[in-house]
Amino acid sequence: MKCVSIGLPGGSRIDGPAGNGPAGTQSGFTLLEALAGLTIFAVAMTALFGAYASGVSVARVSEQYWHAQVLAQSVLAEAAAQPQTAVVALRGQDNGYRWQVTSRPAAAPHATALRASGLQLYHIRAVVAWDPNRTVTLETLKLGRVKP
Repeated sequence: MKCVSIGLPGGSRIDGPAGNGPAGTQSGFTLLEALAGLTIFAVAMTALFGAYASGVSVARVSEQYWHAQVLAQSVLAEAAAQPQTAVVALRGQDNGYRWQVTSRPAAAPHATALRASGLQLYHIRAVVAWDPNRTVTLETLKLGRVKP
């Protein structure tokens, strides 16, 4: 005779010569073992599904930031390509993203020397917003002519 332990108290099975156990018993899992296995499986699947859902959410937010960054770079480059001679404020909307570009004279340490030579340093700022609390801000400086 061969004894097999399944790890539960009172859960040992004694197999007969044909592997069917002694007369009047059946081989297989007990109800308690099956329920324990299903419980462990359910807990594992719940944890895996939670991790998957969290990963999908992070990927979606990351994609939104990427789109906002590309839009901000685009509107900032467009504003910087224009001749800077005054304060400018532009607004728009693109696929659910709201953007705003502002351009104003920058407070430079040598502003008087620049103005004397007919130049002005401009601070250009692009802000892209979506959702209530998500924004991307890009800024740059550009040298322009002082309006005569």
